[in-house]
Amino acid sequence: MSTHGVANLKRFRGSQSAVEACAVEVVGWLAHALDRNPDEWASLAISGGKSPGFMFQIFRDLPFRWDRVHLFWVDERCVPPDHVRSNFKMAHDIWLGPSNYPAANIHRVEGELDPKQAAARYVEQIRNTFSLKDGQLPRFDVIHRGMGDDAHTASLFPGQPLIADQHNIAASVYVEKFSEWRV
Repeated sequence: MSTHGVANLKRFRGSQSAVEACAVEVVGWLAHALDRNPDEWASLAISGGKSPGFMFQIFRDLPFRWDRVHLFWVDERCVPPDHVRSNFKMAHDIWLGPSNYPAANIHRVEGELDPKQAAARYVEQIRNTFSLKDGQLPRFDVIHRGMGDDAHTASLFPGQPLIADQHNIAASVYVEKFSEWRV
């Protein structure tokens, strides 16, 4: 690993060492959040796509207090939770199921619903979990976001007007490129 004059820029010899370092960083930040508030829980929002699967394998095998971490998704495709394109399915199959992650701490997007309804229910779930008042936004302890080769992140693609939205927690968006709805 090396840094080259840019704050927090880290380079790794290969993808496996980068994934391992990312997993260790995420768990370290969560541990720090739990240490700051020993009587509380920590929150983690995870990305979908292909890249986090390797990190989930590491999470699965780490001895960590996942029972004290509430898990959310940065984005989800509007498909059922057992669909091959579901971000929840990937996380569940690789990490959550094998590690017996507490179901009460899993806050998934209900992608099997109508997209607008799925977004509204997800917003409600987040508001309830964080005990938010009207107009408040959640403060996650850790947010892991990936980036697609076309520079999209959190199902927000370059040029979409939702990128500028700083007031809403979640929304449904139709992704023309993939002919699919996402939250």
